[in-house]
Amino acid sequence: MVRFKSILAMGVAAAMSIAFSSTSFASTFTGSSTLNVSACCGSGPFGTVTGTVVSSSEIQISVSLNSGFQFISGGQDAIFAFNTDKAVTIDNISLSGGQSSSPTPVGGGTTFSLHMDGAGFFTGGVQDTGNGASNPLGNSLTFDVTAVTGGLLFSDFISNPTGNLFAADISTGCTTPGTGVTCNGSTGIVTNGGGSVVPLPGTLPLLGSVLFGGLGIARWRKNRRGPAPVVA
Repeated sequence: MVRFKSILAMGVAAAMSIAFSSTSFASTFTGSSTLNVSACCGSGPFGTVTGTVVSSSEIQISVSLNSGFQFISGGQDAIFAFNTDKAVTIDNISLSGGQSSSPTPVGGGTTFSLHMDGAGFFTGGVQDTGNGASNPLGNSLTFDVTAVTGGLLFSDFISNPTGNLFAADISTGCTTPGTGVTCNGSTGIVTNGGGSVVPLPGTLPLLGSVLFGGLGIARWRKNRRGPAPVVA
């Protein structure tokens, strides 16, 4: 009986290992992504994120917000944030379509350290100074991301533990882009949507097979032994 319990325990552990170590994020970057989810700003889409290969180690990221939206500095660690699975530098930053801006790079390592409220932590991004919706910064952002060593692919842009590839700090209710733009709507974080970490298809049935198989063996062993002897 002890041996059987050991075999069953090992089988369950193996199935659980396959089910929960082989995980997949719902988001991947293939060169284009839509900012379409928020808890602050109504229904999306709010804008698009586009990647352009500059060289084997450099990708230009362009973020274009849709009409009525502007980047703002609302107390987050970045006005726009992303994740990479390798160390990168962030430069050649341009932000236009707002009152005024002075964007700077933040992060660039592989640690999820930049907080975007409700969207989790990110590894890199662009920050700016401002006073929330009273200082709209722009609606068109571009910057270059370059690998510190080796090459850089779209697949090196990854989801954070919350499931988000990208996040932007924005305001709604904005007038025509330019130095005279004003905003009088909601403010907050919008993302590409993301998702949670889930077992890959087919792994949960495997776990169930191990459990039910173990129960079947236990029942067979019990029936084989027959009824327990009656003690007078």
